[in-house]
Amino acid sequence: MSLLRLSFSVLLLCAFTFLTTRAKTTDRPIVGILAGPTNEQFPDLGVSFASVVEGRHTHFVEGGGARLLPLSYKNVSAGQLWATMKRLNGLFFPDSVSSLVKEQGELTEYARIARLALEFAKRLNSEGVYFPVWGSGAGFELLMLLESGDLRLLAECKSCSNYNTRLLYTTNATAATNARSTMFGSMPAESLSAMGNSELAHYNHKLMLRNSDFAANSNLATNYRLLAQSRTPSGDLIVAAIEHVRYPIYAVQFDPGAWLYDWNQHQQVVRTMETMFLGHGFANFFVAECKRNDQGFSDYREELENIVESRYHMYHQNYGYLYLLD
Repeated sequence: MSLLRLSFSVLLLCAFTFLTTRAKTTDRPIVGILAGPTNEQFPDLGVSFASVVEGRHTHFVEGGGARLLPLSYKNVSAGQLWATMKRLNGLFFPDSVSSLVKEQGELTEYARIARLALEFAKRLNSEGVYFPVWGSGAGFELLMLLESGDLRLLAECKSCSNYNTRLLYTTNATAATNARSTMFGSMPAESLSAMGNSELAHYNHKLMLRNSDFAANSNLATNYRLLAQSRTPSGDLIVAAIEHVRYPIYAVQFDPGAWLYDWNQHQQVVRTMETMFLGHGFANFFVAECKRNDQGFSDYREELENIVESRYHMYHQNYGYLYLLD
């Protein structure tokens, strides 16, 4: 009888654990996306709004099944940002061209807000909230700069504009060990092979993180797992994909959303069924990570008032859809 009671108790405990674990998820994730300076990204736009989010970046996350809330870098206090972060399910640093370091050798206002948001994301994770962060393109560069503690980390790359190349995987991405990548470990082997064997990844950047500089920086080498590298047209070996060893923080130097949503006629993006599948694969991975916490708005009307679709938006023939904030 005692054995039967013990078995029943174990079953109850398992059921309770299962239910409480399920409760800490959501099927309605909202991702915070960092809005960049309008005058830097689109100086000829002719609008008075201070911050902008490009539609191609919102489409990338929405394609994975999430909505977005824009985070302005202007006139935001730490308290306001923290209150907002506690209602979100993830954080996205997009491929937006913005200055990161001033001539005086200090972070720009945009980069300072990004640093604060990243600190809050880590704080949430430390408090038991599974809170993922994703960076693409310039968002990757921003993340690496902030995490390195070295404002001179990134090197100028004059040959890095508008090119495609393949990924050179490290054993962290391919080895069947405990160090296997969370990001790439979720992807089919055929997808990894495609990016490793063919020049599919699209790069369009002015700055780069050399592999040697990553390895020499103790903050990065200790806290991040190097997953893949690439060669620039001039032959530099650069970091292409990383993930944090402790927190769910992921970033890639290329832009997976470009395969799906960058329709600039001058960009040499490879558009095949294979790259369409890859683009959605990265978006689906990040959004699946965002579904692993149950944060959100308590008031549905307030939720609708804050998501990106509620902001002023416009369509520009050269830039596509833009969401603008004061």
